[in-house]
Amino acid sequence: MIVEKKISEKKFTEKEYAEIRRFALNGTDEELKEKLMKFTEVLVDKGYHKDGELLAYLQADLSNFAVELRNMSSNNHFTL
Repeated sequence: MIVEKKISEKKFTEKEYAEIRRFALNGTDEELKEKLMKFTEVLVDKGYHKDGELLAYLQADLSNFAVELRNMSSNNHFTL
């Protein structure tokens, strides 16, 4: 969703990391969390038949995940 990639592909390219970094650094922490919430909804809707329990589980910690993703992006702590 951030980068167009099959889930079976396990590694990101340098270009894909740059796209993720731009995504994570664009906007506020709250805006990033909201984008991640929407991505999670789409994932669960399309792949897991709108499983509400799974959605709640995955979204429970998105505030912390958004901050961690932003910190990794700010410090360029991605591994190729």
